[in-house]
Amino acid sequence: MDSRVGILTSNISRYGAAALSVVTACALIICPLPFCIDCEYPNPWGHVSVNAEVPVSFWLLVAPFLAGAFPVKKGWLVPLIVVLSLIATQPLGGVAWWSLRENEGPFILLLGLPVTTVCFGIGWRTRVIVTSVRRQDGL
Repeated sequence: MDSRVGILTSNISRYGAAALSVVTACALIICPLPFCIDCEYPNPWGHVSVNAEVPVSFWLLVAPFLAGAFPVKKGWLVPLIVVLSLIATQPLGGVAWWSLRENEGPFILLLGLPVTTVCFGIGWRTRVIVTSVRRQDGL
């Protein structure tokens, strides 16, 4: 049983960042989340919200948290890849290129990078706390 746990831990450490990034990109391709900054009308870019957007939106915060919470090699790339995937899939949601370049893109970068980085940091801090408690208790 210990060898299976060791193999799983090794695989998570080695491929975790890539797996989280691929899952994020696939989720955003399947259900793109178009942003509309400074829109004053309903259904921007002809987009009507659907229930599938809620789990995808939640995943955009969970993926960086998981990268920080587990000992993932190059996990610090996950927040960056999440934000870049969100920007790259904006045209799939109907956002015009000119608007992505002038409005949505900079706004997503300015808000997305700090938010996903904080999620990564919270995950990392959680891992540090859990590891220190386990060492103190001798687990």
